[in-house]
Amino acid sequence: MSYRLKRKETPRQGVRRVADEQLGRALESLREAPDRAEAVHDARKRLKKLRAVVRLVRDEVGEKHHRHVNARLRDAARRLSEARDAEVLVETLQKLRRHFDAVTYARAFDGAERELARRRDAATRALLEEGERDEQVAEELEAARAGLADWPVDAKGWSAFSGGLERVYRRGRKASAAAYESGRAEDFHEWRKRVKYLWYHLRLLQTAWPSVLEATGGEAKRLSDLLGDDHDLAVLRRTLAAEPDAFGPPLELEALDGLIAGRSAELRAEAQPLGRRLYAEKPKAFRKRIEGYWRAWQDGEGGRTG
Repeated sequence: MSYRLKRKETPRQGVRRVADEQLGRALESLREAPDRAEAVHDARKRLKKLRAVVRLVRDEVGEKHHRHVNARLRDAARRLSEARDAEVLVETLQKLRRHFDAVTYARAFDGAERELARRRDAATRALLEEGERDEQVAEELEAARAGLADWPVDAKGWSAFSGGLERVYRRGRKASAAAYESGRAEDFHEWRKRVKYLWYHLRLLQTAWPSVLEATGGEAKRLSDLLGDDHDLAVLRRTLAAEPDAFGPPLELEALDGLIAGRSAELRAEAQPLGRRLYAEKPKAFRKRIEGYWRAWQDGEGGRTG
């Protein structure tokens, strides 16, 4: 329930509470969790959720403040990313193997999986040996937490969220069209980021009408997962192409590349109708609909009080 806005809170109180909780839990993971690899993964997820909060009140905090806070959180997450990124490549290859599950393709995965696992293990060892970087990031997050009091969220009601929600929805809608028009991995990745921000915003606002917004948020998450799997395949493909001699014989890599391309096409085909439904409304109409739920909830006409 912590990543939800509550009816009795002002926007200032709500976003600061949520932001403080996410920063507190990220710090707890970095400083107290026994499994450091898992701690880093958890901290990075918290920072993504926090960046979504900043985007929701972007018009309130102002462009300069938004850019400053967003850059600080983004850079902190990147400093924690190396070991997790190496693990994701291994997981992506294993998911691809399970998806095709055919003896015919078995050898196509072997060389790549061995090398990716070696790199993952090396990155994990480096992570476990280096506590200083975690503490540096933790100090950055402590400073960000202290700065929450400076977030200029002054609006008393819906107007604090209106512009941020509509902007994220509009950009996701445009990104969807751009991705299918170009077919480029970068454009699908950009769409995925917009979808994920929308999912987080729906979670924050969910208590305005839980049964409706939870369902819509669930579809946004499903779409984000599909596009996330597609992005992971694109990163895997670039990694293999950058150092082909390290990952196996040319014929095996050629077969693997074909499987990656085929699975990517499947994921994009599955994502397209889901994206059309999620972004079926014009941005202004979407914003007004969510605003209607919010105002009815604030007036005590439905939803949980939180």
